Amino acid sequence: MRFAQSLICHLNAASLAGDRSTEAKIAEVLGVELRDKLFSAIYMLRSDVAQTVCQASFQVWKSVVQSQLRTLRTILPTLMNTLIACLSSSSQEKQVVAGSSMGELVSKVLSAPDAFLASSTLHLSFSLRA
Repeated sequence: MRFAQSLICHLNAASLAGDRSTEAKIAEVLGVELRDKLFSAIYMLRSDVAQTVCQASFQVWKSVVQSQLRTLRTILPTLMNTLIACLSSSSQEKQVVAGSSMGELVSKVLSAPDAFLASSTLHLSFSLRA
């Protein structure tokens, strides 16, 4: 988490307000694939069992994300793959964190516009088949 905080501070030293320029800078430096993995990990860590990890990841998430639904839609394939991998892990801690994170994601999807629900459901069905 400290790496993510340091990276964000370095990329956006003037302000840590989540906006598209911050997200674009991160994608430019890390590449889209690594950015999606980083954002997926940060999103998932918001459900960690350790309160300090939850708080730190929530702060990092809020500092880089302008629109939570747009960002979730963007990282959804990577996030779903990460969650499924953690749910099938032998580590009980990973399973608990991934389960909590999946529950939060499902509640966001159910309260989101239909387009997000459709893309989420479609990706989940493809992920489960693989």
